[in-house]
Amino acid sequence: MPLSVGPDSVSRGPLTTMRRNCKLFIFISCVWTLCVVVYLNTSKDVKRPSRSRSTALYIPGSENLALRLKDSAVTAQQGQAFSKAAAGAGAAGGGSSSVGLRPSMFLDEEAYIAAATLAPGADAYTRNKFNQAESDKLASNRDVPDTRHFTCRKKEWRTDLPQTSVIITFHNEARSTLLRTVV
Repeated sequence: MPLSVGPDSVSRGPLTTMRRNCKLFIFISCVWTLCVVVYLNTSKDVKRPSRSRSTALYIPGSENLALRLKDSAVTAQQGQAFSKAAAGAGAAGGGSSSVGLRPSMFLDEEAYIAAATLAPGADAYTRNKFNQAESDKLASNRDVPDTRHFTCRKKEWRTDLPQTSVIITFHNEARSTLLRTVV
């Protein structure tokens, strides 16, 4: 058999195969990136708030939202009548009253904390492992100093981010601690 030495008989070397594989890898990467960008831009799952909304910053301590449970349909007179009816049903010892709790009633913070205060002479550290008596003295809507680094304080944070929910689990905490966390 004669040995032919033409251009058709030259075997491709490893360098040519590597170039072809590199070009194929770059092409697939570009197509994949393009698909991801198109998917993210056309996705309806993310609700983006409009840019025309007010960009007012939240000022801590300006309003205590945990204490403001107000229903605009209920007047103050109806609220007083409701509290008298609920007190009468509770004093009669009739168990559960037919009048249900209304979200329009304000949270009585002092009464809520007083229901779990320490008895005179009780150790403030045994139940919660911290001084519950001092914790009960702190206001739930007090001013808390900003302890962030100065560069973090200067940074302007975006206001058009979606709302989030934060779940905090508590175990063996005082009621005053729970109220300060909600606010």
